[in-house]
Amino acid sequence: MTTPHRVALALFIFATFAFLHVISAVNPSFPITPDTHSYVAPLPTMLAEGRFATDDGPETFRTPGYPLLLLPLYALGGDAGLLLVPAMQFLLLGLTGIVASRMTALAFPDRPHAPAAALFLVLFNPTLLINACRIMTEIPFTLAVACATWCMLLGLRAGRVRAAALCAGFSMLTVATFIRPIALYLPWVAAACAIVTLLRRALPLRTALVALMLVAHIIATGAWTERNARLADMPSFSTAADYALYEYIASAVLAVHDGRDWQTVRHEHQALAAALPPRERHVFMRREGLRILAEHPAAALRVGLRGALPLLLQSSTGHIPELLGQRHGGSGIIYKFVSMPLGDFIAHVLREERLLVASLAAGSAYLAALWGLLLYGFATECRTPHTATAGRLRLPRAEIVLPLALAACLLALSAGPMSVDRFRAPVVPLVAMVAGAGLSRIAERVAARRKRPDGDPTDDTAHSPTPSR
Repeated sequence: MTTPHRVALALFIFATFAFLHVISAVNPSFPITPDTHSYVAPLPTMLAEGRFATDDGPETFRTPGYPLLLLPLYALGGDAGLLLVPAMQFLLLGLTGIVASRMTALAFPDRPHAPAAALFLVLFNPTLLINACRIMTEIPFTLAVACATWCMLLGLRAGRVRAAALCAGFSMLTVATFIRPIALYLPWVAAACAIVTLLRRALPLRTALVALMLVAHIIATGAWTERNARLADMPSFSTAADYALYEYIASAVLAVHDGRDWQTVRHEHQALAAALPPRERHVFMRREGLRILAEHPAAALRVGLRGALPLLLQSSTGHIPELLGQRHGGSGIIYKFVSMPLGDFIAHVLREERLLVASLAAGSAYLAALWGLLLYGFATECRTPHTATAGRLRLPRAEIVLPLALAACLLALSAGPMSVDRFRAPVVPLVAMVAGAGLSRIAERVAARRKRPDGDPTDDTAHSPTPSR
């Protein structure tokens, strides 16, 4: 472990104790969210009868993975034992940073400082730090996705660890699916990347093995999804994506098209869906959501464009006022931004949300830097680095395309432009890989400038064309 790694981990440990102290001394109720009850409610039944039961639909809607993770703490101290959940999740966050560092070292072996940079970007990401304090699925799900991606990257390498890595990748994808059902879609995206790489005849055997593992996982989780749907008398392959499409995206599109308040339209949609039996409800939500998007493409484009900025820049720092005991959370500001007229939105936040806007601005500055480093690292990777072909664009390697494709999938599936900040937590370690490489590249250029003697006109000799003799 290098000195930058030790410094980052030491600062993270200090931040962990600071957050836990604020929670215990200022706002002990902060870890409890509206979604917390659905994870805690099954625990007594699981402990007493050894079975998982929930009123939120089949297991593909409210999966048993996170309650299983909470069960040991609940068994030790009941509701009081759940007070240790933030400490456990900070530990998982530290492991996520280490996994991101190892992934970066695997994908960028020629960037010695990139792993430490990725570790820092993960450990001090506001979305992860804030959500580690809350009894929700984001942190363990992020760790599971990062571990699965790391195993797939190992599977693309030569060596004896390939078979073990693929088995571990299968297991971690299963864990991720048991924690949050959105992971059902990740193997499809990863398999598509593997097949495209296979068609390019790059790493054919290794890529074929990774694709085979992903197809096996798709079959296994597809059978599990179909089984749960039949047991609950639901349509085939019903998931929570039906809710996101109908209640969030479609209602926002309709609100923008009709010039109405988004919350009013959403409540009307909820009432219409609630009046139907569960099986008909999900067919209705899926069909109506797609119909609204097809009938109002201009409004859908406006919602997408208006939501793109907060989708990328809204961090969980909006919960800092709540953490300090001053107000209730700030996730709803994204819905107001997308659905309200811009002038009314600005007047609203300046009148009622000043502390919220200040905390969001701090987090957005961090995220803007993260996305900038991502673009720089990706652009650097797309340039051929040596000899007479320097300056030409090339397709990035599979080790880079795969994590970024999974990140894009997670962004698109988490209700798109209407998603709340915590849904973007699992994207962070995947993005931090390339962003860490970009930060390492900037550090190398700065160091080269300092070492270069005055008057030397060259800026980066390592990436200049080799002169012909």
